[in-house]
Amino acid sequence: MPDMEYSDTFPSRKILKPVVEKQRRDRINRSLGEMRILLFQLTGNQKLQNPKMEKAEILELAVIYIRNVTRMKTHDPNKWASPAEKMYVSGFRECLDRTEDFISEISPKARAVFLDNLQTHLQQRLLLPQQVGGPGGDHEEDLMSNGSELSPIMDYSISRDELSLCTPSSSLGSESGSPPAWLPSSPPNPHEQPPLYIWRPWP
Repeated sequence: MPDMEYSDTFPSRKILKPVVEKQRRDRINRSLGEMRILLFQLTGNQKLQNPKMEKAEILELAVIYIRNVTRMKTHDPNKWASPAEKMYVSGFRECLDRTEDFISEISPKARAVFLDNLQTHLQQRLLLPQQVGGPGGDHEEDLMSNGSELSPIMDYSISRDELSLCTPSSSLGSESGSPPAWLPSSPPNPHEQPPLYIWRPWP
């Protein structure tokens, strides 16, 4: 009787072995394919666009990338940032530099008005998440929480007044003490609902 049971299970094991082996190969190939795509997104290596790239070469490039990233982490943690993050930080720094140059060129009175309005503007931006709750607030929250419909950096429009903060010009201020024409003559209403957008340092 035990011999019969063994004889019954032995052929089934022989049949299952190729199936298990195929599943294992499929998992390896699928993981290598995902690794190839991730490496291409991270490194931009054009060779990784080829779906028929050698598996050994994919693994070699993965090892090289991990080794380089580990070295960069010990020397410069900022190099972990993605290209989009680096671009954003670079644009933000450039905007700050231009703003600093602009502030140093205008008259003291215009500078005081500019800094006061800039501070008010930044405070409004910090309070924006708590202020969103009006008639369209729920819809906007749904859009912001739906990652499949919006990109990570939401492409809202930006006003010309805000862009002028990053573009210094000799016509924006004068030595006579009058503030630039684009600065508001009165402080903004704290109860006024600000427009919903995310600032980006590039057009």
